[in-house]
Amino acid sequence: MHDDLSITLTTLAATTPTSIQSTTNPFITYIASLQSANSQRTMEKQLHRLATMMGFADAHVVPWSQLRVEHTQALWAKLASSKSAATANLMLSALRGVLKMAWRMGLMSGEDYTRAVDLKTVKGNTPDAAAGRSLTAAELRALFAACAADLSPVGRRDAAILALAYAAGGLRRAEIVNLDLADFNSETAMLTIRGKGNKVRTAYVRGGARDALDEWLAVRGDETGPLFWRLQAGGVAGQMYERLSDQSIYMLCQRRGKEANVRHFSPHDIRRTFISDQLDAGTDVLTVARLAGHSNANTTSRYDRRGERAKQVAADALHVPFISNTQ
Repeated sequence: MHDDLSITLTTLAATTPTSIQSTTNPFITYIASLQSANSQRTMEKQLHRLATMMGFADAHVVPWSQLRVEHTQALWAKLASSKSAATANLMLSALRGVLKMAWRMGLMSGEDYTRAVDLKTVKGNTPDAAAGRSLTAAELRALFAACAADLSPVGRRDAAILALAYAAGGLRRAEIVNLDLADFNSETAMLTIRGKGNKVRTAYVRGGARDALDEWLAVRGDETGPLFWRLQAGGVAGQMYERLSDQSIYMLCQRRGKEANVRHFSPHDIRRTFISDQLDAGTDVLTVARLAGHSNANTTSRYDRRGERAKQVAADALHVPFISNTQ
């Protein structure tokens, strides 16, 4: 990043008051406007990181409505030179979101807003979805073995969660915690999923996933409410049948991964595994996109982690009718 751009950000931080009224703070309003707790955590983290890059203590004290094109271009240059393309573009998305909120709140003019968010996508060789990893079949078996070794209701619940996370369309963790008992039709084995943007899709729970879910339901009972809820010590449900949080799913993965001696993975890595395994099994990309809740099949294709092996198989599939004229 050029020295004059660094000075631009440093000057902004040095001339800004140390506090901003919460009622006129687009950062607070923007985070509150996001629908899922996971999105709120993600974007809040990115905005705090941007604040630090600009020389502020945190995102609460950044005068977001005062950012102009010279500031955002300086941020773009710093991100492009110091972050991966995926990380840089996620942070830029958060920046655009908070500036749009500043404009909607009447704190920025339309012209200032339009110029400030006119930022190019940071290019890179690594697609956004490539972060993380896929789990092997052996790792999946080890995770379910760890759940089976837990004879309490928690073991059955966790096994059912992992089974749906993998087999029922690669569920996002917010989608898992939002499931209600009424979303599963036991006769048809159809699961109704409420995804991003309140989009609804369906998946079918078959095979081992159905077995895992049935074992959990035998413990859970037919009480209306969340499909999965918090369990107290000993596996007893609380009085209010409290819904799990997004973070609970993350912690579940960490706990069972440690028990199974499986190296670090996130809930989203299970989603990656579902998509990659479906593509590897020959399911067409449009069907996988519908199952995963992707509105664009290009997004799905970026999760394909088959790598060079898939290229070799594709090369072997073609027949070149070459005729040699050498003797």
